[in-house]
Amino acid sequence: MKGKCLGIVTPLGFGYTEDMVGFFARFGFEEFENEGLKMLIKKFEPVQLPSAVHLEEKYKYEPVQGKVVVDLFWSSICPIVGPWTIFNIREVCEEFGDKVIVNDICIDDPEVLLKYGISLWSKAFFNGKPAEFWGPPEKEEIRDKLEEALEVK
Repeated sequence: MKGKCLGIVTPLGFGYTEDMVGFFARFGFEEFENEGLKMLIKKFEPVQLPSAVHLEEKYKYEPVQGKVVVDLFWSSICPIVGPWTIFNIREVCEEFGDKVIVNDICIDDPEVLLKYGISLWSKAFFNGKPAEFWGPPEKEEIRDKLEEALEVK
């Protein structure tokens, strides 16, 4: 990395937690806070501290008559929550057969990320409503959301 970029930045919770700051400090990282978001930075050259990126959410739900639509946004950047969420949602949706349509949307591509303005590495919408999962969702949580969406449609 050194010589190819000015430094490395990571937000709290993405690769480190509060109790890991000392570990990263041994490798030359410093913790800083910007707009209420804690981050770690390792500077290879003198640089200004980066600002937090705020995306305008542009996601629009497109209903399909008689179906539950699951819009599943994911990124390969999230090695734990992302894959677990994707696999569990896909698997549970298969149980409901043709009653459910899953739109798989990878936001690794910056153009796709900007198109939808999704600010989390992994986010799911059930009939346009965000699924509030804290961490990777269990299959039972997903079933509950789908059954609720099927009753409402």
